[in-house]
Amino acid sequence: MDKKKYLSKSFTSPLSRLCYNSETEKGGEEKQDYQVFDNTDEESLELRNSKVLKIKIKMDENKHEIEKKMIIEEGGKIYQLLENENENLTVKTLEQERQIQRIGSASERKDKEIEELKRKAQDNKRKFEQTKEELSDKIGYLEKQMQLSSQINTKQKEEIEKLKNQLVWVESELKKLKHEQKFQDCIVGQQLKDLKAEMQRQFEQQSCQTDKLMSQMTSLMTKNGAINMSQTQQSILLQRSMYRFQ
Repeated sequence: MDKKKYLSKSFTSPLSRLCYNSETEKGGEEKQDYQVFDNTDEESLELRNSKVLKIKIKMDENKHEIEKKMIIEEGGKIYQLLENENENLTVKTLEQERQIQRIGSASERKDKEIEELKRKAQDNKRKFEQTKEELSDKIGYLEKQMQLSSQINTKQKEEIEKLKNQLVWVESELKKLKHEQKFQDCIVGQQLKDLKAEMQRQFEQQSCQTDKLMSQMTSLMTKNGAINMSQTQQSILLQRSMYRFQ
């Protein structure tokens, strides 16, 4: 029975092969033959290996370029979204500033109305106090005249009574005026508080939205290698995002 085995073994030279043949006879000794075959086309093999390596490098470069383009396109889309959001925020900021201006104008008008009410209240108070003083003097004079006169004039009594009634009415009106002035002051004070609270809320909302947008834009620029932008670019972005502070 004949058996043949072919074994490939690697030597120091990648272009050499060793073939091992063995034959075994019944009751005989095993014969071994060693044959070495050298590849004479070493330069051709190296050239093929070089071409394969170049093709692999080219494929890696193309893959890298495709990934780079995808990253740039994705970054551009995100940046455009942030730009659009920034423009929308700028429009909202302008609208909020106009709203704040309207609130400020309303506050100024309310301040003027308050000052006018205070002025009128002071004038009325001064007039009532003057009238009260005049009536008191007149009543005192008439009472003295009645004490000096032995005969009481009915007409004087009626006039005194009438003046007293007028005095009571003036005092009542003065109290009403003071109460009304106090009530108006409370209402106006609450309105001023509400206006100031609304203005503060508008400012805080603008600041929060602007800070959020600036954080997103800075993060995007860092991922795309644009963290070292020039001071001019930073100033332009800051002016567009923080327009309300101008």
